[in-house]
Amino acid sequence: MRLIMVKGKDSTETLNEEFPFDQFPYKLVHKDGKDGKETRKCYFQSEEHMKKHIERYKLKKKDIKTSYKFEKQV
Repeated sequence: MRLIMVKGKDSTETLNEEFPFDQFPYKLVHKDGKDGKETRKCYFQSEEHMKKHIERYKLKKKDIKTSYKFEKQV
């Protein structure tokens, strides 16, 4: 799974638009519906919750895009 980090280059406004909920730093955007034309945005508290959602709904890698609000500490 690819995880895109949103770093400090973006303005605070852009970051707040991308991630409107402080408690949910993980974002999943995926195609939905029978024809795949509808796009859905989902926000999660943890990466594990996001993975469960992907598995539960059997989402394909080509149809999803994931991102994380903060840079991970190593």
